[in-house]
Amino acid sequence: MRPFEIYLAVACIAAILWPALFGVRPRRGIMAVALPVLAIVQWQAEGYRWPLLPLYLLTLGLAVGDFITLERKLPWHRRAGRALFGTLGLALVLAPAFAFPVPRLPVPSGPMEIGTHTFELTHPELREEYGQSRGRRRITVQLWYPANPEEGANPVPWDPNADVIAPAVARRIGVPGFLFGSASHTVSHSYPDAPVEAGGFPLIVFSHGWEGFPAISLGQIENLVSQGYVVAAIGHTHAAVVTMIEGEPVYLDEEALGAEDADDTQRAEAEAALIDTMAADITLVLDEIEAGDDGAFGSLTRAVDPGAIGLWGHGFGGGAAIQVCLTDERCDAVAAQDPRVETLPDPVLANTA
Repeated sequence: MRPFEIYLAVACIAAILWPALFGVRPRRGIMAVALPVLAIVQWQAEGYRWPLLPLYLLTLGLAVGDFITLERKLPWHRRAGRALFGTLGLALVLAPAFAFPVPRLPVPSGPMEIGTHTFELTHPELREEYGQSRGRRRITVQLWYPANPEEGANPVPWDPNADVIAPAVARRIGVPGFLFGSASHTVSHSYPDAPVEAGGFPLIVFSHGWEGFPAISLGQIENLVSQGYVVAAIGHTHAAVVTMIEGEPVYLDEEALGAEDADDTQRAEAEAALIDTMAADITLVLDEIEAGDDGAFGSLTRAVDPGAIGLWGHGFGGGAAIQVCLTDERCDAVAAQDPRVETLPDPVLANTA
């Protein structure tokens, strides 16, 4: 639980158990004022989330009860009942908050602070073959880099579009969307648009897998940046669970891996085409980095050492990363987690020799 959630819970515990322990209620009006004030402060400081609803209702009930109850002393049998049933009730009320906590990201191990900025890139020639749009293909890229944030700056959420991504992920795995609601309150260790740290840092381009999204590996990304790397994570439109383009969600294209009735050959062709598209996204990022101040990333490219570029990917993104690194001399190293390489072309794989 978050700090103000704990303060509110402790206040409710005190309101219930104080009369049970000491046989007398606190002076009338104290709890009637303190509990609603704490609830409002918590709501404003940390935000509402559904597992706290029973706690809010308990807070309201205790506040009203304190206001309308005239009797301040409790006989021993009521003290015993309040202790027993009050403890059981508190356990039930607080259970959702403990069962569905706000996830916490691991603290980066390096000494450097982290800045971040999200860009939208448009391919100069590649046409979109997925979804409903047939214009030029557009992707998002979130950049994390060593930074000097201003004093008092606040870090961004783990993903600025968590309120869209979390329900989309929930739908993909077949659970109610509200179960992931607390994720939107998770705070990262990255500061928006923070001034970049001087120096040339190695660049890592991250390519997520099927149904992924750029911040899916944020713990690893922030740890790398804190150690002196720049990380560019691509949102592969229509391969990502959802991509935000001009503020609007663009969802996964279910048929990008082939129609439901596709045979093995057709599915392999669809997979190869998707990896080609994801590889083109990676190449676009490398092109924009190489363009320097004139490219889409502008002056942030000054933080990058163009002679130290690595690719990192997962699943289909891992296959795309391998494909690019075997064919593009700008790539110095590649790391892939469970990469999809079965459909990579033979001429590409021949470059491993």
